[in-house]
Amino acid sequence: MKWYYTVGEKTFVNRLEAVIHSTNIHQPVYFHAPDSYNNFDFSKPVDESLYSIASALANRLREKHDKITFWYSGGSDSDYMLDLFLKNKIKIDEIVCLKSGFKEADFEIDNFAIPKLNKVKDQLSDTVVKIMEPT
Repeated sequence: MKWYYTVGEKTFVNRLEAVIHSTNIHQPVYFHAPDSYNNFDFSKPVDESLYSIASALANRLREKHDKITFWYSGGSDSDYMLDLFLKNKIKIDEIVCLKSGFKEADFEIDNFAIPKLNKVKDQLSDTVVKIMEPT
């Protein structure tokens, strides 16, 4: 399962880099979701807990990929996943917080994500943390 963006012939996993490239070459950004979303039956009930499903997925991702980049906003979903990775001691190679450039819109990152990352920095000693903001 891979989420990515394309601009012309170039592929990006970082939305901000795709937008910058798009601006430079005057071509649109296209978002691509995994094909599995087109055929997945979202109406089917699930018997497992969210925690067990998410833990299994996180472990599979770590086993399958050489690098994990975690996009962290400080919101409830990304915070849940960060806690899950930390509790299960699943290595995160890179954490990216992507600000919008507008103070009011960056409230979650400034008031939740950055303080949380500072609080758990000892558990992230091998993790590169990037706070990105457009200029």
